[in-house]
Amino acid sequence: DMREASSRVLLRELVSRGAHVAVFDPVAMTEARRVLAQDLEAWGGLASITFAANPMDALQGAAALSIVTEWSHFSSPDFEHMARLMQNKLIFDGRNLFEPHALRELGFEYHAIGRAAQARVA
Repeated sequence: DMREASSRVLLRELVSRGAHVAVFDPVAMTEARRVLAQDLEAWGGLASITFAANPMDALQGAAALSIVTEWSHFSSPDFEHMARLMQNKLIFDGRNLFEPHALRELGFEYHAIGRAAQARVA
């Protein structure tokens, strides 16, 4: 059920500011396509979204990663591969899925809900 999904609020804000967003949900992709297509039509942002086939496709050339669901599919990704795919190594983790120290060692800038901000290690 996506009626109250925080991803919809975040997506609306990003699209309204001209961002192009690639989305992936390992469980609810069919529902996400349906609901977000309606939202984007209402917001006038249909060209601003891509539905990725897998998480790594969504990261290709990404300026940032925002995690808004806690699916176990995302709990232990290949961070080195992610770093090679992303334009900027910037992660906003709304679910506290990742270990900040490990990400900092790989040069990621990592922001999580309820955790102190950490400096980026180059």
